Amino acid sequence: MNRTIDKKESFLVLVIICIFSLLLVIFSIRGVNIARDLTLQANMERISSTLFEYYISNDSFPASEKCNLKDSCPSLKEKIDVFVYQDIFYESNKEDYIIYGRSFQDRKSFFVFDSDLKMEKVLVLPEL
Repeated sequence: MNRTIDKKESFLVLVIICIFSLLLVIFSIRGVNIARDLTLQANMERISSTLFEYYISNDSFPASEKCNLKDSCPSLKEKIDVFVYQDIFYESNKEDYIIYGRSFQDRKSFFVFDSDLKMEKVLVLPEL
C-alpha cells in the first residue's frame, strides 16, 4: 500500500515549520539584545573607572551638561580617553556624575551608573 502526502498534510507540515522558524528568529533577536545590554553595561563600567582615575588626579569629576558620549562631549573627551560607539549619556556637577544608556531588551528602561559605583536598571532617570 503506497500512501502519498496530500495537500492538507503538506500544508500542516509547512505551518509547523513556519512556527518553529518564527520562534527561532524571536529567540535569536532576544539573545542579540541581551548581548547588547551586557556590552552597554561593560562600556559604562569602563567609562566609570576612567572617570574615577580622573577624580583621583583632579579631586573632581569633569563638569558637563547632559551630553551623548557617542556624538558630542568634546570637553569631556579631551579630559578622559574614551571611545564609545553606543548612545551613552554623561552628566556631572564636579561632585557627582551619572552615566546612563537605554536598554536594548526593554526600551522603556535605562541602565544608570553613578558615582557610588552601583549600576541600576530604572524606568525614570535620576537627577543630580
